[in-house]
Amino acid sequence: MLILELAVILIGVLSVLTAVAVVALIRQVGVLHLRIQPVAGVTGAGGPPYGARLTLPAGLAELARRRAERFLVGFLSPTCGVCGPLTGAFGRIARSARADTAVLLVIDASPQEAADYVRARGVGFLPYVADPASFAANVPGAPWAIITDESGKVIVSGGV
Repeated sequence: MLILELAVILIGVLSVLTAVAVVALIRQVGVLHLRIQPVAGVTGAGGPPYGARLTLPAGLAELARRRAERFLVGFLSPTCGVCGPLTGAFGRIARSARADTAVLLVIDASPQEAADYVRARGVGFLPYVADPASFAANVPGAPWAIITDESGKVIVSGGV
């Protein structure tokens, strides 16, 4: 009888240890997934070269007409694991940037998905356009950022 009780206790302890190990492995797989997922955007390959003129999607072209010396255009996607935290960073940049810098977002989603995305990330104050074909500006994937001067000439382009 004592051996049976010890066996049940041992099985219970091993079950708890197994559950802890499974949770730890799930967390590690999630971390790897976040690091590997946006490969297209962070490889550095592609993107508009320095000096090229960035053609903004139709909605952003109107927003960009306001007076600014520089435009920071963030290309994001709701399906990108790394884009979520970066979206908040674009909001912080917009709040801390000088008045001569405008921050604009291009979101690779439907209008409703984009509205939900910016609202959930707390950056609804930023001008954005929902354009599933947004990466036609020679942007290989999300997350990507481009800084242009007031005429739309690319100063910096790269994966973020």
